[in-house]
Amino acid sequence: MKAPTVDLLREGTRVDVFEGGLKVSKACCSAVVLIRAQGRNVVVDSGAMGYADAVLSALGAVGLKPSDVDTVVNTHMHLDHIYNNYLFKKAVIYTPTSVWHVEDGNRVEMFPGVTDPGIRGVSFMDTPGHMEKHVAVAVRTAAGMVVIAGDAVRESVIDGGEVPRKYPLPHEYLESMRRIFDAADEIIPGHGPPIRGERLKRLRVKLKTLKQ
Repeated sequence: MKAPTVDLLREGTRVDVFEGGLKVSKACCSAVVLIRAQGRNVVVDSGAMGYADAVLSALGAVGLKPSDVDTVVNTHMHLDHIYNNYLFKKAVIYTPTSVWHVEDGNRVEMFPGVTDPGIRGVSFMDTPGHMEKHVAVAVRTAAGMVVIAGDAVRESVIDGGEVPRKYPLPHEYLESMRRIFDAADEIIPGHGPPIRGERLKRLRVKLKTLKQ
């Protein structure tokens, strides 16, 4: 059986600046990722307001229409990760707290405790910290394990040497990052380029000394 494939439709972006003493994030949009497995088309995080055309163009470049997407997974419920869910009108939408069956009269299963989307080689990882409810998606490809991490991994946090106290669950955030790095051959974070190869090795070492 053919292994799942992963395509990065749009790399996540975010530029933090200070204006008038306030931290402001600009060009803030999550990574948008396509998984193809067992005849299924899964989008992980749909991106922010103002990026619909970019998402549709990237999807078209791999030969798909929004109606071809049968599943959407939201790693967490921040707006820059979920805004374009509306594009995928035929998809079942998984969030960390619910499953939405749009075509079944908008039927919602609340707190189902989903750990398996029912696709061979694709699984969910419970990764709290950035928010209390957060999931990453692990994909066993032919080249190795790819983890689509949402905001459970921030390269800037690792390089900074300490988990910011503003995070709701700093201890859990650190443990979630460590589990992702232990599992992954490649990490696609919510914001920033994919982490693989020597960068993955370097960050894995630095993560061992990261403080809470």
